[in-house]
Amino acid sequence: MTPPCGFIAGTAGADSIAPCHRKDDGMTHMVGRGWALTLLVAAACVPAPLLAGPLANGAFAPSTFIVSCDCATPAKRARVQRRIERAGGRILYSYASIGGFAVTARRPQDGAALRRRLTHISGIQSVQPDTAIRLAPPGAPQ
Repeated sequence: MTPPCGFIAGTAGADSIAPCHRKDDGMTHMVGRGWALTLLVAAACVPAPLLAGPLANGAFAPSTFIVSCDCATPAKRARVQRRIERAGGRILYSYASIGGFAVTARRPQDGAALRRRLTHISGIQSVQPDTAIRLAPPGAPQ
């Protein structure tokens, strides 16, 4: 199932409208830059227990997060951004279309502490680890 035209937000600076789909040899291909943001938002929806396994085995704690916020006005967005920076975060990207930011800890080892601080900031609605999603090849069992 493909999203409707214009639904996908761009990731190279400003939001963009996806120019629908193009046909090539009978196959449908996504067109536009929005697929990366779509995957990023999907990664933010991964349940926390699925992410807990590697942490329990002594792997690494994430240090980059997707933060959604109540950023309906420029003043609210600026206020949340200042609070993120005071909490030790560095803004990597601002997602106007989803009302949020990509935030990283200034030092990778401070990721867990930053996540705890971010969850207590007024105006922040969710803090999810920024993770990569690997798609299964076509026809693979789900």
